[in-house]
Amino acid sequence: MATAYINNKMLTWARERASLSCAYIAEKMKKPISTIEGWEDGKHPISFAEAQRFAGLVHIPFGFLYLDEPIEEQLPIPDRRTVGSREVDVSIELRETIDDVMLKADWYKEYAIENGFLPVELIGLYTVDSHVDDIVSGIKKYIKVPIPPKVSKWEGFLSSLIKEIERNGILVMKNGVVKNSTKRPISVNDFRGFCIADKYAPVIFINNNDAQSAQLFTLIHELAHLMIGESGISDISHSTNRKEEVLCNAVAAEFLTPANVFIKNWIDDEDWSLNVQPMTKIFKVSRWVIARRALTLRLIEEDQYTRYINSINDKSPGGPVPYTRLQKGRVSETFARAVVSQALEGRMLLRDAQRLIGIRPSKMMEFAKKELGL
Repeated sequence: MATAYINNKMLTWARERASLSCAYIAEKMKKPISTIEGWEDGKHPISFAEAQRFAGLVHIPFGFLYLDEPIEEQLPIPDRRTVGSREVDVSIELRETIDDVMLKADWYKEYAIENGFLPVELIGLYTVDSHVDDIVSGIKKYIKVPIPPKVSKWEGFLSSLIKEIERNGILVMKNGVVKNSTKRPISVNDFRGFCIADKYAPVIFINNNDAQSAQLFTLIHELAHLMIGESGISDISHSTNRKEEVLCNAVAAEFLTPANVFIKNWIDDEDWSLNVQPMTKIFKVSRWVIARRALTLRLIEEDQYTRYINSINDKSPGGPVPYTRLQKGRVSETFARAVVSQALEGRMLLRDAQRLIGIRPSKMMEFAKKELGL
């Protein structure tokens, strides 16, 4: 086989960028670990086919292996996540997810402007110096959902919030994998959500691997970011010290669990955790959100909160969802409707529509009728 005269150190850079070990690459390529190490240090030749396979495993274009130096990658939106005083590493899953969402947002922005859409009113209504109560009042003005919710389950609450937010011109995308690859899940430990504060194509992205009732907090946190006009990958940790994150956390908490209602329903007891389950039924949020709110309202101490959070598992796997319905949530119903309408009217190729929404041309009409009501 013909040897690929690549820059061998790019192999190491690409593998480490993808957080993969030599052992993983060796297993996937059915090679001894010594061969992979030999490719990286230049002691063993690598063929074109092997180099292409390697590039696919580490999720880079094949041509990158010929570069003299690794490219300097910069995120298109601010990263506000921290652990203690240091910033968090940016995973390849996060990078590719942001790139994919940005591509969709760019398409939708062009579509919105061409169709005479007005800028979305909610974007940048406030600033990072605005008061929490003012932003919460602003959300309630535009998002017509009663708090505490009248629906019986959190699923209905989340659905009604997303519909209201999309009605106000914001695309809400919920996905738990990179694009449509079920083999590449997105870890909640990596990120819970991010947003793009564009006036014509604002986006809220939520990691769908999080407990769905916990996604409510992320949704409103990201909405608060949009309302102060800031894009970014959010830090939803209660211990964050970033001004904008503290503000958006406070807005999400007050909107979902208003202090006056929360305190009214809180019962002082030797075992404070007995409050949690009844509170989840009132507010339709997760146990994590209730415990966190109790902490911020100083109803419990930090050590009580930490012990409780470490003892629970609020993961909500849910049941199987039809692929077409899953895709609608992954790309936002508003976005899917725009793409499908353009495709069915002959204004874009069906294969281009497939790249944007993940629906095969043969299924486009069925998707339009069944999921979008077109």
